[in-house]
Amino acid sequence: MFMVGPTFFSGEAAFSPVLTPGSEATIASPGSTTWVGAVPLSATKAIIMYSAAGQPLRAIVADVSGTTITPATAVSVEATWCVMAKAVALSSTSALVVYTRQSDGALRAVVLSVSGSTITVNTAVTLVMGSTALSYFSIALIDSTRVIVGRSNSPGGYDFMVVTISGTTVTANTVYTHATVGNPSLAAPYLAALSSTEIAVVYRDRWTVLSTTADGARGMVLSVSGTTITLPVGPQDLIHQYGPFGAHQHCMHAVSSSRVAFVLPPNAGGVFTAMEYDIVGGLFSPVGGVAASTANALVGSAQCFDVSSVTASGYLVVTVDSPNQDLTSTPLQASGAGPVIGSRVVVRDNPSPLTYPASASLTATKKLVVYTDSASVYGVVFDVT
Repeated sequence: MFMVGPTFFSGEAAFSPVLTPGSEATIASPGSTTWVGAVPLSATKAIIMYSAAGQPLRAIVADVSGTTITPATAVSVEATWCVMAKAVALSSTSALVVYTRQSDGALRAVVLSVSGSTITVNTAVTLVMGSTALSYFSIALIDSTRVIVGRSNSPGGYDFMVVTISGTTVTANTVYTHATVGNPSLAAPYLAALSSTEIAVVYRDRWTVLSTTADGARGMVLSVSGTTITLPVGPQDLIHQYGPFGAHQHCMHAVSSSRVAFVLPPNAGGVFTAMEYDIVGGLFSPVGGVAASTANALVGSAQCFDVSSVTASGYLVVTVDSPNQDLTSTPLQASGAGPVIGSRVVVRDNPSPLTYPASASLTATKKLVVYTDSASVYGVVFDVT
């Protein structure tokens, strides 16, 4: 089932969206699926990606008319199993896909060109970042020719690189490493572009208070000039006792050029938390307190997590809930006085356990959400009013 819950707002009217879903569509039936990704190209078109053990990384165009989804023919992006793939749209006819291979941990990037419903896979390049061990990553669009990639670098740090795109050619540039106290190998950083020169980052790191040592979240700002990244010096301030975990989709968004809102995945209590921070002089300053969901989210499964924007400060948080792995969503409000979580609403009920949801924001009021029951890839479009 799909629900609507957390949404982030900044001084807007209360966010109480009404969701009108269309019919569930089968996008692909590869027989096995362990990762699903999605990126919108326009109000009527998105690229869906999926892969699994023994399966290549595939991409397929989904055309949308109203709430009806029409999938095209899938193409192979990488011939081997890719445990993760994330994409950003460069234009209405192209997207950059970054993915990591399971066999050797290689991080690769490629431009997909789209003509109608046909995808052309161009030449991929390897992004040499950190160790060759399999690790999680995130990407964020800076502009139509630059994308920043952040990757955990076991045993103690995060690597960042600005990837440049000229036409269909991808170029890997200098890697910059931010050292951490702990080992963040199981945590992709959160990235959000505040502007073309500043990237907000929330990352997982070790902290110690008195006799307690644990992993939590720290926040920092990267300065970007061309392909040069300037990193802050030393460990940054702890901003929450829980930290990013897993291979999430896009869990942090820029509310403005000086404010971010983000959601941390379910902790041991089965709740996920929402936060709002102003960024002043490169430092994270909390806005209000922390909002927590009801205790029914799937614990430790940050892969079952995505956030889709509706307004500049209003979002739908898509999750997978215990105990039946039902798809849910919730609204959240970044009111300027702290986030407020709204009521969940059922959007889709499915008989099989679902996982790996990914949302494509076709417009502010039309969302495509794709997911899998581990065998097939499904999608549903819903209107938001």
